[in-house]
Amino acid sequence: MSPKKRRILCIESHADTRLMLAAILGLLDYQIVSAQTVAEGLSLAHSQRFDLYLLGDRYQDGTNIDLCRRFACSTHTRLSSSTRPASRPVSTTRR
Repeated sequence: MSPKKRRILCIESHADTRLMLAAILGLLDYQIVSAQTVAEGLSLAHSQRFDLYLLGDRYQDGTNIDLCRRFACSTHTRLSSSTRPASRPVSTTRR
């Protein structure tokens, strides 16, 4: 009997990034489920079990910070943001 595949929910608004992550992680034998919006991600997270959530930064209906807050109240699954937090500006000055 083969071991159970780890399940990852990838919530990412950019289609190319979703496809790339699914392809790479699929080659590493993970089962990937994708969502494009906060609403889709939350719906999937509440209806299925995942071992990891991969989050983008901004969505048409919220941010990765919104998702983290919602997940922190309702899950013990690990979270990982694939990009910088949407609420923090990128600094262009050198130190």
